[in-house]
Amino acid sequence: MGPSTLKLLALLTFLMSATLASLIVPNFSDLTIRTRRNDTANSRDETLYLKGARQRREYVRDKPVKATFVNISLCDERKRIDLNDDARLYAELPIVDWSEQRKPARSVPTTDMTGPDVTITTDSIDTGERRQQGAYTARHVKIRITVESGPGASTPSSVEERDGWYIDLPGLGCEDSGQRNGFVYATLTAGGRHDRIHFKRLGAAPAGFPLEETITKTEQGKSTVSKLELLEISEARLDDALFKIPGGYSPALSTPHGGYDMTKPETLANRVHGYWAELKDWTRQWF
Repeated sequence: MGPSTLKLLALLTFLMSATLASLIVPNFSDLTIRTRRNDTANSRDETLYLKGARQRREYVRDKPVKATFVNISLCDERKRIDLNDDARLYAELPIVDWSEQRKPARSVPTTDMTGPDVTITTDSIDTGERRQQGAYTARHVKIRITVESGPGASTPSSVEERDGWYIDLPGLGCEDSGQRNGFVYATLTAGGRHDRIHFKRLGAAPAGFPLEETITKTEQGKSTVSKLELLEISEARLDDALFKIPGGYSPALSTPHGGYDMTKPETLANRVHGYWAELKDWTRQWF
């Protein structure tokens, strides 16, 4: 088993460092934000629509192939709708309030973290610069995340720098995101030992929803740059139809494990084919 496979299998969430975000029902004024993110691998346009308790995100990717993804969140109904416009399919999923249903995370006792030391330092600085974008005030914030790994650690050393303009959109994603501090995860070395992760936090300036952002990440001597640019921000009235399933769309195929195949409609033939493929995979593992 190669190192990349080990790393993939070893991303184990072992410690929840803060209270999970609570589900809330926001009341946004009508807002449209269009941005474009460019990096070495691809270019992607994103449009965010907000209206009361409803949210819609559209993603259009140009590379490596053109594809469109849409998801709609109805916070007051605790429901999410995924759309495949090309195939005219939809799927409806519940929005779970993890603060109500959370269970203790699988933890790794400190005594079991016997691998090499890894120190992750986060520093965020508010430059004090402000920019008015309609009714919203954007903040200029700079963030630096440094990962320093000891010899033999599975987690690679890296430096990530974010320089951007951010606005507050409380309730985005139907969550009280201000209550979330994040998760800690551990990786395993080839010998099965957990890296010993140490966290340091310096500046604590809040970021928010990015309108413009440049991310530069350096790892193993190579740097990659991702840039987000603002294309449009509008407070014009939005049509309610944006947040509904379009007419003529069919349910997407439900999969054996509770998900959806957004490329195929829900038909008896497709369902039988899906279960048959699942059975063949299971049989191949045992015989």
